[in-house]
Amino acid sequence: MKNITRHLFATLLILAAGLLITSCNEDQPKEDQHTTDHDNHNHEEHESGETSESPDKKEVIITQRQMKAMGIQTARIQKRNLSDIVKAFGNITLPPGQKETISPVIGGIIRNIKVISGDYVQKGQAIARIEHPDIVDLQNEFLETKNKNEYLETEYNRQKRLFRDSINSAKTYQQIKSEYQSNRSRLQSLRQKLKLLHLNPDELTPENITNSYPLVSPINGYVAHIEANNGMNVNEGQNLFLLNNNDKAHIDLEVYEKDIARIEKGQTLTFNLNNNPLSSPLKGEVIKKARNFDTEKRTALIHADITDKNKNLLPGMSVIAHIQTGGKKQNSLPVTAFVQDRGKTWVFIQKHQEAHSDDCSHDAAEKDQHDHAKEHNGSEESHDHEHAKEQTSADKPNPSTNHQHAEEFVFQRIEVYKGTTEAGFSGLTFKNPVDNDAVFATGNVQAILAEMKKSSGSEGGHGHAH
Repeated sequence: MKNITRHLFATLLILAAGLLITSCNEDQPKEDQHTTDHDNHNHEEHESGETSESPDKKEVIITQRQMKAMGIQTARIQKRNLSDIVKAFGNITLPPGQKETISPVIGGIIRNIKVISGDYVQKGQAIARIEHPDIVDLQNEFLETKNKNEYLETEYNRQKRLFRDSINSAKTYQQIKSEYQSNRSRLQSLRQKLKLLHLNPDELTPENITNSYPLVSPINGYVAHIEANNGMNVNEGQNLFLLNNNDKAHIDLEVYEKDIARIEKGQTLTFNLNNNPLSSPLKGEVIKKARNFDTEKRTALIHADITDKNKNLLPGMSVIAHIQTGGKKQNSLPVTAFVQDRGKTWVFIQKHQEAHSDDCSHDAAEKDQHDHAKEHNGSEESHDHEHAKEQTSADKPNPSTNHQHAEEFVFQRIEVYKGTTEAGFSGLTFKNPVDNDAVFATGNVQAILAEMKKSSGSEGGHGHAH
């Protein structure tokens, strides 16, 4: 009997436990069930690689330091003719008037060379000196002739008065006149010789006679070549220094016969170095067509001025140019502004900082509300702990409040249709209208795309690059 009673008691205990578990499952809040279903849906959506947000509205924040580190620049839309371009090759050259060879007027020993190849010199700057005894004799002769000229001028004026008063003969007057004029001519000749040696005859006295004269730069420019060293004996007219005024450099382009008629003075062009291209093309303008034709190459020479001066451009460098010969201009951006992703072409437009600040505040408010609801559903002990933590942190400065938005750039990805590409620029048509003064990212835009993808998963498409 005791065994039957014990068995019946165990059976009733198992049934009671089963009923209790069933009741708990039925009483589970619908909100929790919905949250669980929603999390499962997000997980499945994440696994499939799709997001509910439109890819056209994805944004990313890049700091100024990151912009510099990643080599990202900005540019505005340019109106360019990309449909009628003449391609030409050539070199950076200097006009003959912008090259100077320095040679000694009087030979001697070169001293005090003050420059090396590559130095910039200004017009009138002394770059070396030439020593020779003839320089001393020339200065001494000038001083003697100058003193004699003063005596002859006084005597000439005296004889002229006497001849006018019929006191002396005409012969005496003519002799002193001839001697005075001859000495005066010699004095002027010696004066010009001293000026050629860059010695000032008006400041020359017996006390400051020198045994050397300076070699002076006749132009502003760079020392391109030196053919001398201190102590070397140089001859009159020997080439010692070559100077180039690189600021006056221009481009000589060879245009093929079929394109010559399309080239006109005033047409704009873009060019870049052929062997070591710069980060962005430079601008120029056609200034003249040479009136000669190369029958072997079947080309004619075109001279073009360099509008964008750059210190990296040196005479002799090879360039490739694209001359704009006319036609309808279209919107264009540098080719470095475009990026391909998921079979579409995108560019990154810079948004106004004020709009970004409002968005951030809105996102922060939503996040605070979500956190508050989460804390409210928690235990009272956890709520009190968090409340105390918020009071403590309120006394401390908020880093996000002090963040300098001026050092951040908000870029939004927008879809475009890419057109003709010429001379480092591509035409484009926007899927949706944009402002005429809009600013776009150029350079390493792939890095912006990577940062956007990295941050969009956790912040809903509006992320901060780290």
